Amino acid sequence: MAPSSDDDAPPTREGKRSAGERDVSEESPREATGSRARSSRPIPETQHSPVDMLATQAARPSLASARPTMEMRPEDKPEVLEPSMPRPATRLEHVVLLAEGGMGEVHRARDTSLNRNLAMKVLHAHLSGSTRLRARFLDEAQITAQLAHPSIPPVHEVGELADGRPYFTMKEVHGRTLAALLDADDEGFGEQRRLEVFQRVCEAIAYAHARGVIHCDLKPMNVMVGAFGEVLVMDWGVARLVGAPVEEVTGEPPVTISSGTTTSWEIVGTPAYMPPEQALSDLNRMGPPADVYAMGVMLYELLAGERPYQGNMPRLVFLASQGEVPPLPRRPGSIVDDSLDEIISRAMRPEPADRYADAGELGADIARWRDGALRREKALAVVKTARARLPQLVRRRHEAEGLRREARDMLDALSRRATVDDKRDAWVREDEAALIEREVAAGMAEIERLLEEALVHAPGLPEARELLAQHAFERHRDAERRRAFDEAVFHEVALRAHDVGVHAEYLSGHASLSFTTSVPCEVRLWRHVLRDRQMVHEAIGDLGRTPIVDRELPIGSYLLELIAEGRPRCFVPVSLRRRDGWSGRRPREEALWPVKLPGVGDLAEGEVWVPEGACELGDDDEVRASRWVEAFVARRDPVKFAELFGFLASPEGASHRETTLRDGLGTFRHDWPAVGVSWDTANAYARWVSKREGKRWRLPSEAEWEKLARGVDGRRFPWGDFGDAALCHVRTERWAPRSPSAVDAFATDRSPYGARGLAGNVREWTADLYLHAGLTLTGKPIPRAVRGGSYRLPIEAARAGGRAALAPAAGYVDVGFRLVRDVSW
Repeated sequence: MAPSSDDDAPPTREGKRSAGERDVSEESPREATGSRARSSRPIPETQHSPVDMLATQAARPSLASARPTMEMRPEDKPEVLEPSMPRPATRLEHVVLLAEGGMGEVHRARDTSLNRNLAMKVLHAHLSGSTRLRARFLDEAQITAQLAHPSIPPVHEVGELADGRPYFTMKEVHGRTLAALLDADDEGFGEQRRLEVFQRVCEAIAYAHARGVIHCDLKPMNVMVGAFGEVLVMDWGVARLVGAPVEEVTGEPPVTISSGTTTSWEIVGTPAYMPPEQALSDLNRMGPPADVYAMGVMLYELLAGERPYQGNMPRLVFLASQGEVPPLPRRPGSIVDDSLDEIISRAMRPEPADRYADAGELGADIARWRDGALRREKALAVVKTARARLPQLVRRRHEAEGLRREARDMLDALSRRATVDDKRDAWVREDEAALIEREVAAGMAEIERLLEEALVHAPGLPEARELLAQHAFERHRDAERRRAFDEAVFHEVALRAHDVGVHAEYLSGHASLSFTTSVPCEVRLWRHVLRDRQMVHEAIGDLGRTPIVDRELPIGSYLLELIAEGRPRCFVPVSLRRRDGWSGRRPREEALWPVKLPGVGDLAEGEVWVPEGACELGDDDEVRASRWVEAFVARRDPVKFAELFGFLASPEGASHRETTLRDGLGTFRHDWPAVGVSWDTANAYARWVSKREGKRWRLPSEAEWEKLARGVDGRRFPWGDFGDAALCHVRTERWAPRSPSAVDAFATDRSPYGARGLAGNVREWTADLYLHAGLTLTGKPIPRAVRGGSYRLPIEAARAGGRAALAPAAGYVDVGFRLVRDVSW
């Protein structure tokens, strides 16, 4: 009976095995023996033509398609065919011996008619007398010839040499075995390429399984990778048909396998790649899942660089029967994940029914994984591009912030009569900063677009989500520091959407409070809440006695009321920021710093206490900075005219009298803040008062003044974040006051420490020079920093972070001063 010409018919062979060799130098002796079932059907005389032995090319099956059935029709049941063996044509010339194995030799032969080289496989002379081994050898030729697949080398001709040995010719493959490539550990043969080769192997074996053939000896040594990327599954010498019976060999001596043991059963394959049923000679249970097991071992070896199980045959059988596959090692930059572990584990389960049904199913999972991995690789490349752009944008943003500061300082240092020429350099810096800010905004938007694109390629990609979350976190934190709470809500939504757990604590809305005092005291907690656009105190409850360590509270602004026996009631503002919380620790110190409470008599009437600690400083267009400010005592109100006149009437103030009266309003009230006072006069007054009271009064530093005005939570105005002319004495579009008001006229213009008049009424001198990046020393006196708003300025000038520069020798009709002193307890 002639072989079927239908490409999809099962190969016409039953119960076949062979120990064929590859045509490469890496060939090792076959570690298998075997037997076969033979048929007594007559052999047609027409079977002598080598052409009739060749199967036509079949279409390559798709791994995504449904798994082909393994069942065969009765008329397609395999048959034993014993072709008459033609003598080799004179066109074949021997060239060189390529390899030699347990069953035969592989030679390079020259086909002179077609001018091409072929691989000629010849049975060993000492085995050619065995009918069973001759049949097995020819079985290999028939099976391979009928598996017409691009990844299975085609058989061209079968015949018999002059000395009676059978041979067959096939395509000569130029390349390296997969085992050799693994040993070489070539950088060009990375994980993605290895998986690509493995998928090609899956396709070839899936085709064989669909034709009813199992390979029985899959391992890296039996896979060739050609010079041009082709992948070929070699050595089908021990292949068998699905459902082929296994019979005991009788009448012939047993075949010895490479381990030196003998058996009268056909144990074929390589122990390290054998499933339990194959290793235990239960060949009647062998089917496509046996190949799947070997492919699972191969896949593990491809990705881990070693086989999952090591040891001798008994140990290998025991480990395989347990089904506990060690997880693949995780290396930096590796694409290996839990899904690959699961694929390998399923492929290597002890029971055949628990594995993939065939190589088609296994290959389909690998194809799906590779598709996801390739998408992930592309997405990671996009993330890498985005990440590489970030440092430059951060540098440019800092550059813009620096230009903004320079421009603001230059403009603040100018007088109100400054001309366009005077302001041009500052405007140039502002314009340059605006250009950079637009560039940064466009760059950040592009980064967000890239990261969103990465998530399209690989939804849920941790690297993309992490970078998006970090970006949203920084934007959110910046918005909260600027007290742009509407903007902060937008960024918080993005942060919650992309966070992978890194910012969980930040997003929890809680922070810790740590606080202690120099003497134990009870602590009552008040929370700042917004009412009528002002921050007012609302009682929360008692926190117990100090020290308080890592007490969890909702984020927000609070006031701690301290109650200690024999001491006046004291209030300490604290701000609980996300993640940072509030800690009474000095910078670079681990221990809590005890707040020193004032005693009875330490604070006089009209004085307020500002305890040591961190506070948030900076104007609206600046990045807010946390700064530690030491404790000090401040006058509740700016110095009034009633107080100043005593100084001007004294001998120490005589030299300041004329300039003060000249630069003043020309009119005054005793309860108005004293104005027309130069910086020099203000310092002279502080020395005079210090001498009279025995306390070292002075002008505040800018940091002290700002902390006194806004407390520690970074609010824009002493009462909160909303600026309104009804809350302090400032100019409006409809009303322009001509003079200051009494120091107690606006009860709402009051700071968290109880100081008054820090937003409106009059600006105030500070002790600091007005230094900035654009300052040029010309020999003239350096301007001094002035803080706060006044009755001549709009509400925007009343910001706690705003500042201006004035000449120290002159007095101004809207500039007064306030005194502070260091604590003495």
